[in-house]
Amino acid sequence: MTKKLENLDSWQSLADAGEIEIKNRNYGEAEKYFSQALELVEREQFNSLERATVLDFLSLVHVIRHNYELAEGFAKKALAVKLADWQDLGDEDASFHWLDIATSETNLASIYLKMNQAPLATESLKSALECSESVLGKSSIGLTSALRNLAIALKSEGRLDEAFLIYKRLLKIQISQFDFDDPAIEDVLKDLSLLHSKGIAELAPLVNQDDPRVYKPLHFSHFIAANSNENAPH
Repeated sequence: MTKKLENLDSWQSLADAGEIEIKNRNYGEAEKYFSQALELVEREQFNSLERATVLDFLSLVHVIRHNYELAEGFAKKALAVKLADWQDLGDEDASFHWLDIATSETNLASIYLKMNQAPLATESLKSALECSESVLGKSSIGLTSALRNLAIALKSEGRLDEAFLIYKRLLKIQISQFDFDDPAIEDVLKDLSLLHSKGIAELAPLVNQDDPRVYKPLHFSHFIAANSNENAPH
């Protein structure tokens, strides 16, 4: 049974009620609460953070309910609000804000993929990567998810050469941070081996030539053979 909430007289209390309904899988009720919260936010002209938060929740509800066109609409509105807001922020707030925008772009990309709109997903993931790079730099381990998501999207479009370059960049970052037998690196090697044959031939230059592990990629054929019939990781 859903717990009855009292004093639903603020956008935050309505949003909290919506979150509870999501946890209880009462998605229709969740949508009602979030819609009421959005009406209140827009009527009272709250700042953009509150509006974007509610829009993100509405997008989430519609993703769960497989209403992807509605989910896309709310996600794009939330993203537009965040993009319009960044000019008024200080440096510290701006850094957090750009990472928030990267998350919104990634969420939008996931919706596009569910709608079989891979080119749109790729563009959103490129934007997400650019936003993350503006805060973290181009060699941060924090770019791992953004790079891999983009590589997978490019692969789904058949843009294998571009996907391969992204995987190479990801592998360079991971090798600088992890041991070569780390599961994260093995996952990327698997993706590369499933991409196309040139992947394994070009892995060696990515590793320090003074490190004996440089030879490991060249002897990865047993791994390729074992996984050659598998689908690419999700």
